[in-house]
Amino acid sequence: MAPSLTVDLQVLKFVCLLFIHQSPNQTVWCDAAETFLDGMGYKLTSKNTLRHCFSNAFHWYKVLIVLAQEHISTLIADAQKDSAEQPTEYLHLRCPLCFGGNDWQNGTRASPSMCIHLDP
Repeated sequence: MAPSLTVDLQVLKFVCLLFIHQSPNQTVWCDAAETFLDGMGYKLTSKNTLRHCFSNAFHWYKVLIVLAQEHISTLIADAQKDSAEQPTEYLHLRCPLCFGGNDWQNGTRASPSMCIHLDP
């Protein structure tokens, strides 16, 4: 509702990549960032303020990444399920016998023993 710290998504992505290649240590990273900011003239009001706020932002960023990946996986699975159940209009036009439904099996026509398609 009222964020105490704003962190760029690219910084959070960088920290994720950094923690893949070294031991994750948010305290050391935040201490280094505080020292860097202090050298530029930005002084935080209390000790561990950055660590506490950054840890919270980093946690929710990772939650957001997991939820986004799960949502995308669900969308892909649903799309694959839908496409497996019903052929596209493109396929209907290319081979109505294969992708046009089961009309040839209704008993009015003999079942095909061979299907040949020549690409134009």
